[in-house]
Amino acid sequence: MKSSLKMHFNRYLFYYILLALLLIPLSILIVVFIRDFKLYLEDKNKLPDYTEEVKQLYEINPDLFQFDENDTFVLKMDYLLETRIADKIIRIVRRPQVSDDFEQCVGYLIVKNINNNITVDNSHICDIIDY
Repeated sequence: MKSSLKMHFNRYLFYYILLALLLIPLSILIVVFIRDFKLYLEDKNKLPDYTEEVKQLYEINPDLFQFDENDTFVLKMDYLLETRIADKIIRIVRRPQVSDDFEQCVGYLIVKNINNNITVDNSHICDIIDY
């Protein structure tokens, strides 16, 4: 019995090594795929931060920002996608975020200017705007 087991193992040793060489990379690929998919799901729910883009637009065209008495301004996302200044079209944001329904998030940003420090609330970026 012992010799038959040893003979079986010696006969199929090549196939066992081949199986191990195939299973190890395959299992590594599966682990990497699962990790990347979890990271994708986490990143999908994060909203982009448009603070730098809004500051850039404020430097280019400060007349656009009409702050109210609470130093708040509602900026439509359209202004970041395409802005006309002196007959020139400037694109500040190349590609907006896409909602769960695969629609572009072109809602609005709430911009606050407190002591010349601009902060941006992007929680309404995927809200629907009535035109």
